[in-house]
Amino acid sequence: AIAKAYLNAHATNRLSISGDVGVLASANDSAHNGNASALACVQLTAAGTGTNAVELNDVRVTADALDHNGCGQTLADAQVLIQASNAGEGGGVHMGSLDVTASANELGTGDANAHANALANAVINAQNTASAAGNDVLVTANAFDGSSANANANLTITGGHVILGNNSASDLDLVFGPIGARALAIADDTNAQA
Repeated sequence: AIAKAYLNAHATNRLSISGDVGVLASANDSAHNGNASALACVQLTAAGTGTNAVELNDVRVTADALDHNGCGQTLADAQVLIQASNAGEGGGVHMGSLDVTASANELGTGDANAHANALANAVINAQNTASAAGNDVLVTANAFDGSSANANANLTITGGHVILGNNSASDLDLVFGPIGARALAIADDTNAQA
């Protein structure tokens, strides 16, 4: 089972999306000798140099891969790039929450060839302000398998000024969530890596 979901948007000046951005790729394999692979990819860029060159609400990108028989490779890959121009004075990125999740799960008794791999990456790049001022700014990778599990999560934010999480006491919801990257790999033998 293979699932791929892509969202690419580029503006020559300013990119503004008034609703939440959500991309989901979900692969569920029940075949005896099959595997599951899910890729969710978002690329939102603008070449403008204004402080709001990229303006977004919440962004959620999820890749889920599930293999019921545990006999092949299960791969979940979630990738996000949000970028404003780095030319001249540079553009800014302003957004709400960021939630990037990759989950790979091998079920069944499994064999030596069964591997669960989860990779989640998010990059926010702006020469001016890079602001993710929602409740959560979190990148998560989870891999579960009986023989081998690998999980890697990366959050990279660059900007002249970086703001993460709720940015003032005047925020209406006043709920503070996690900020960072988390990787969890669980295997029944000594090959688990996170």
